[in-house]
Amino acid sequence: MSIHTVSLLLEAIFLKAKSLQHLQRFREAAQTCKVILDIVESSIPQGLPENFSADCKMQETLNEAVEMLPELWKCSDSPHEAILSYRQALLHQWNLDAETIARIQKQFAIFLLYYGGEALPPNLCSQMDGSFIPRNNIEEAILLLMILLKKVSLKELNGIHQYWIICHLLSPCLGI
Repeated sequence: MSIHTVSLLLEAIFLKAKSLQHLQRFREAAQTCKVILDIVESSIPQGLPENFSADCKMQETLNEAVEMLPELWKCSDSPHEAILSYRQALLHQWNLDAETIARIQKQFAIFLLYYGGEALPPNLCSQMDGSFIPRNNIEEAILLLMILLKKVSLKELNGIHQYWIICHLLSPCLGI
C-alpha cells in the first residue's frame, strides 16, 4: 500500500471518530481514535521521521488524533485512559510541532491538578538512571508546567500569554 492510501485510510478512521464524538458516543470515538495511534505506533515503533510531515496529510491527521484522544477519554469518564493517552502523546515520537506539544502538556497538567483521583506514577522504562520520577499528580503536573516555563523562557514558545497561564496554574501548588 502506498503512503497516500494509508493516509486516506487513517483519515477515514479519524473522521469516524469525529462523527462518533459529535454523536456524543465518546467511548466509541476514543476507541476508534486509539486505533489510529496503535496502527502508527506498531508500524513505526521508533517514531516518525523528521521530514515526514512534508510528504502527506497523514501527519496532520495523526496530530489531531494524538490531541483528541485524551479529551475523548475524559468525556467518556475514563480518567485513567486519559492519563495513559496524555503520557503516550508526550512520550512517543509523533513528530508533533512545539505548539501542539505545549498544548498537550498544559492540558495534561491541568487535568492532573484538578482530577479528583490519584494517578499511578508513570512507568518510564526508557528513562536514564537518576532521573526524577514524579510520585503523584501534583509532582507530575508541576514537572510539566516547569518544562513549559523553561520553553517559554528559552523563547521556544511564544511567550508572555503562556507564561502567565503557567504561573496561574502553578500558584495553588506553590502556595502563591
